[in-house]
Amino acid sequence: MKKIKVIDIIPKKSQVELKTFSKKEIFVPSEKKIKIEPIDEEKGKILEGMIKKEEKNEREETRLHRARDHRHSELRQKSKSKLNLTIFIGLAAILFGSLGYLAVNILPRADIKIVSKKSNWEYGNSIVINPKIADIDSLTRQIPAAVFYEKRNAVIPFPATGKKYGDKYADGAIIIYNNYGTNPQTLVAGTRFQAPDGKIFKLKEKTVAPGAKNGNGKLTPSSVEANIIAEKPGSAYNIPAVKKFTIPGFIGSDKFEKFYGESKTPMTGGTNGELAYPTDDDIDKAKQNAESQIKDIVNSFIYSQIPENEFKIIDSGKQFKILKEIVNKNTDENGNFSVFIEAEGTAQAFKESQLVSLMNALGQQAIGQDFELKDKEYTIEYGAIQTDPKTKIMTLPVNFKGTFWKPFNIDDFKTKIAGKSETDLKSLIFSFSNIEKANISFWPFWVSEVPDDAKRIKISLD
Repeated sequence: MKKIKVIDIIPKKSQVELKTFSKKEIFVPSEKKIKIEPIDEEKGKILEGMIKKEEKNEREETRLHRARDHRHSELRQKSKSKLNLTIFIGLAAILFGSLGYLAVNILPRADIKIVSKKSNWEYGNSIVINPKIADIDSLTRQIPAAVFYEKRNAVIPFPATGKKYGDKYADGAIIIYNNYGTNPQTLVAGTRFQAPDGKIFKLKEKTVAPGAKNGNGKLTPSSVEANIIAEKPGSAYNIPAVKKFTIPGFIGSDKFEKFYGESKTPMTGGTNGELAYPTDDDIDKAKQNAESQIKDIVNSFIYSQIPENEFKIIDSGKQFKILKEIVNKNTDENGNFSVFIEAEGTAQAFKESQLVSLMNALGQQAIGQDFELKDKEYTIEYGAIQTDPKTKIMTLPVNFKGTFWKPFNIDDFKTKIAGKSETDLKSLIFSFSNIEKANISFWPFWVSEVPDDAKRIKISLD
């Protein structure tokens, strides 16, 4: 059954006339049409009462629904509050548990700053650097020495600024072979050598060609190097390297085929007309420059022998000497003359680590064997080395200042103090002869003993 509520809206002061209703059609959700027949006044009152009752019932039902919903809401709110309280209590328990674990197992820490006993020591005297010993000798105050030596020569060209007119002879080097016999052959200065094109060159100075070597009846040619110069001046004698020079003086004898020469480089320097020549000023400057260059060359080879950062070289321990210096005033086709120079150099070196070890040994003799030189806490100043020319033994003035301390084993100390109370820790620290003073702090504030875990013990050492 469907309930149908019919309300007729009329002016406020009009009477409700329920005598008759015009026929109306009212549509309900079921989309069925219901006809309302005209009713009389009594039925209208009955219907009005029914409507009012229905309205009252609906209001009561709404009130009950609201009361029930409010009750349900209160129940849900109480349930939610209980859940929140449970969660809060759980989180609080976890937090306090974590804090308790942190306080007991992680937070306790001991910081100890230790100042070890120290003593400053100075040395202002000489030591001996001896190339004949292999290790330090604290009694005689000696350390080993290393001597590095190098010998070098060079031919260095320089431009000639002087000018003159004249002719110049070509010259060059030649190798003379003896395949004739086992006896040496003397060739006088001016001995002629002929190139395949007929040009003649002469031996500049007397040369002896050594005898050939005889092995099982077979000769092996011997050789000697010499210098030759063109017979005539001019650029025509600037010829390339020659495979075989013959000796015209041996024509008609067996020696002609058995003695011969060979040039590995061209003959050069032959000119006609204006010539360049070195002035006295050119020669002086060339010598100075050549000496500087050969010194750099010798030193570079010396230092290439020395392991990096291992040896100490004092400037006064280096020697350099010019052995030979020859100026060739003849100019080449480019107008350059040359200087042949030969020199040797010596560097006397020592290991600074061995000198520091010697200072450590001398310092222990002075202040006590239980002291030791602190790493990198020292300064060294060196004087000029004096070298004995016969023995090559060097004397080196040294000004040394260093800080010595009594070594302290941090790991061993941590093991001994683990779990100690503050009072026991102080007593233990006072028992160490190598501790001058210590500063102890515990964290957090309620901690009163050293943690058992060495990782939570921090020790700084001065």
